[in-house]
Amino acid sequence: MTSAEAEAEAEIAGLNAIITALARYRFGTRSEKLGKEQVELVLEELSGIVDPFGNIVLV
Repeated sequence: MTSAEAEAEAEIAGLNAIITALARYRFGTRSEKLGKEQVELVLEELSGIVDPFGNIVLV
């Protein structure tokens, strides 16, 4: 696997982690519709916990 392919795979993994977290947040125990501002806040929070390689970093 080339460096570019590995980098792309890491980015895909990170994006999939974000999608999974958002889906869990949105469709978890209660199915509430999120407003645009709420989604932006969640994305801001999630962007801080995913490293450049797509790994979730717990703080």
